Amino acid sequence: MGFFGHVTAIVAYTVAGTSGLPDDQQGLATGLTSMTQQVAITVGIPILGSLAATQATSQSALRLALVIDAAVVVVGAGLVWHGLRPRTLTTNGPSAPAQPADPYVHVSTEGLS
Repeated sequence: MGFFGHVTAIVAYTVAGTSGLPDDQQGLATGLTSMTQQVAITVGIPILGSLAATQATSQSALRLALVIDAAVVVVGAGLVWHGLRPRTLTTNGPSAPAQPADPYVHVSTEGLS
């Protein structure tokens, strides 16, 4: 059962990490998403294993590791939600389009590249 959830999460994670990018940046984005997953596995499993080793029974060790893993996932999801929510701009009063100081001044952009 866990396999299907894991595969679904990986696909969704990769699609979210690469969507909206130009074709020439798709490979870089895929590499970055894959690298972060590998780093998380490389660091997370030894840390959870060492924390589980501090327990007297295997059942309490598994419970401790799963509780810590769930807490890390909830905190990570909260950080992602906070970082991805839309930003609103606040202004002090009504905003009007910028007007040139002198309407008779003409600025030429010819010859500029």
